[in-house]
Amino acid sequence: MATHDEELFILQKVEELRLRLKRAVGTIKSLSDERVVKLSQELDSYILQLQKKNYLNRAKANNTKRIAKMTEGS
Repeated sequence: MATHDEELFILQKVEELRLRLKRAVGTIKSLSDERVVKLSQELDSYILQLQKKNYLNRAKANNTKRIAKMTEGS
């Protein structure tokens, strides 16, 4: 799966889980209910994946810029 496709999948999953969590909290009325906690943890894992991808993409971009500047001076 291409990076853009992966990111799109993760974003869609985050939105889906966010909506499910919102509905569950509204229905169950307890943040400590096992079902709410499970949804929250699953949402957290996708958010973390997205943050890692964004961090790595920024790091790659910064390294590319740094290398380009170094080679310009040569």
